[in-house]
Amino acid sequence: MNEMNLPDLIIKRYKLLLDFRDTVWKDLSDPSFNQDWFIKRPSEHQWSIDELLRHMLASEIRYIQQSVDDSIDQHPFGVRAQWVGKIFFRLEELEHVSMKELKELYPVVEKKSLEIFQKMTEEDFLQIVRAPWGQDLPYIDLLEVYFAHEHAHRGQVKFLITNYRGLPEFIPKDENVEYG
Repeated sequence: MNEMNLPDLIIKRYKLLLDFRDTVWKDLSDPSFNQDWFIKRPSEHQWSIDELLRHMLASEIRYIQQSVDDSIDQHPFGVRAQWVGKIFFRLEELEHVSMKELKELYPVVEKKSLEIFQKMTEEDFLQIVRAPWGQDLPYIDLLEVYFAHEHAHRGQVKFLITNYRGLPEFIPKDENVEYG
């Protein structure tokens, strides 16, 4: 088996994250999804789907991009962290953004993240960076936090879709596949 170097491994993991993210866009584009749900907050101070997606976008810029290039600006659509643990930053409820606007913005940010990863060496992934909550740690460790953060918020989006829509329409099982 071929052993991957660190940059290739991170790029592979990031591309897998993009595949998972694509399932969210498919769910949001499905006819069973009422577009009014995109900006519906489950309750006061809980993010709507658009706010979660905008937070995920802002987090990608902050964690992946700004940690290694502080000349990169945060996007104005971005929803910044409200708190980390028990450290309170802000409580903002900004104007909503349409799914079309947001869906067009994601590929631009994703392309920039891939460009950064493709230029990095093993040593670059080991450099010490400052996390959004003020801790200094190796960039590779910050990426671990980023991947977990992204997956957690993607789960929240998937939960809200199911919460608003109900169960999806199921398809018959493939009799040629053994399911676990």
